[in-house]
Amino acid sequence: MSCRLPPRARIPSRRALVGALLLGLTASARADEGADLARPVPLAELPAALRAEVGAVTGDPSVACPLPARSVACRPGTFAFLLARLPLAARALDALALEETGRYDIEDRPGGRFRIDDRAGASALCERAVSSEGLLVVVARGRLEVPVLPAVEGTGVIVVRWEPDPAAPGAIRCACRVDFRLASRLLHGLTAPLRRVLAEVLREKLDRLVASAAALAALVDRDPTAVARALERADAPASERAAFREAFLLH
Repeated sequence: MSCRLPPRARIPSRRALVGALLLGLTASARADEGADLARPVPLAELPAALRAEVGAVTGDPSVACPLPARSVACRPGTFAFLLARLPLAARALDALALEETGRYDIEDRPGGRFRIDDRAGASALCERAVSSEGLLVVVARGRLEVPVLPAVEGTGVIVVRWEPDPAAPGAIRCACRVDFRLASRLLHGLTAPLRRVLAEVLREKLDRLVASAAALAALVDRDPTAVARALERADAPASERAAFREAFLLH
């Protein structure tokens, strides 16, 4: 049985074409904004032991998801403090229950590694490949639940960059990207529609993670006492609470 649409239904109106053009231009502008921040990290900046693995992922990713830069109302040092203490940040997010943020289980592991679970189908053992002023590179090896696919395993290379925001004194510009390669060679050859599904899942998770970091960092600078109380409610280790007080309450 044929289901062909009549010719008129297949021809977009002038208004639809203009709308699509404007939407495309807006999307392009957003993608270009902060493109310098959302760039891959040069392999030469990585430890020699990780260059081959990272190069395999970034050189031929199953999907690549750059996020445009966003302005975050916090100092660079605040953002860096939280990224260096992710278990503390996760406990604070849980206790504060900020509406725009996710919830994460994060545990430090030996050798500077950490395990993260977003409580929504993604978990990974992560390793900080680069941690310097304005740059964090994480290699995440883990498992991801994706609609229309079985749970998949793979490696992600997450790059977070930040710098003072020239348009907003006291704020930073932050951008992030993830290049992800599926462990299965068969799945790595996904068709374009399935790659789009995988990319959308990763983009949503990355966006939620960055939004969580941004919301918490802004609150730390705005009301550090509220965050300190949240850490007490979360029964954070004494060492974490002491580090937070030293950084934000004793100066």
